[in-house]
Amino acid sequence: MIDRLFVAVIGSRNSGKSTTWNTLFGREVKTGKQPRTLRLDSDGRSTEVFLISGSNEEKQRYAADVLEDIDCRIVLCSVQYIEDAFNSTWNHIFTEGFAIYAQWLNPGYDDREHWDRWGLTNILLQHDAVVSIRDGRNGDERLTYRVEEIRQYIHGWASARGLVS
Repeated sequence: MIDRLFVAVIGSRNSGKSTTWNTLFGREVKTGKQPRTLRLDSDGRSTEVFLISGSNEEKQRYAADVLEDIDCRIVLCSVQYIEDAFNSTWNHIFTEGFAIYAQWLNPGYDDREHWDRWGLTNILLQHDAVVSIRDGRNGDERLTYRVEEIRQYIHGWASARGLVS
């Protein structure tokens, strides 16, 4: 059984990646130096996660460097849809053997070419990822739905591995 989960919110700049994490945690959150607790349900069950908010690509850092000293089995990460993401984030995640849940916000919305010009969807599926495509607009039920979808996926994955307290 794969024992590490990588939850990615993928999107172009200003697509709703940070809004997704802020809504998931119920407050503004940024990348920390330590794992944090994520509430999974109204009964108070929770699990430990490490968050990388703001894409590595925008901050010109590599996932391997950010995760180097982090001992957490669930990583939440913003990933910008740009070619550099393959070298800085995806290749590391594939090499480390994470299970992957990817939620892609507004693919192709502001792209002038093909909506998936680098074939990310096929590459993720080749690595047995679960991929969902969602509307990244906030302030409505779409935001609530996509955040709850992430929470439920983490809850199921973490419960199966005894990581829920």
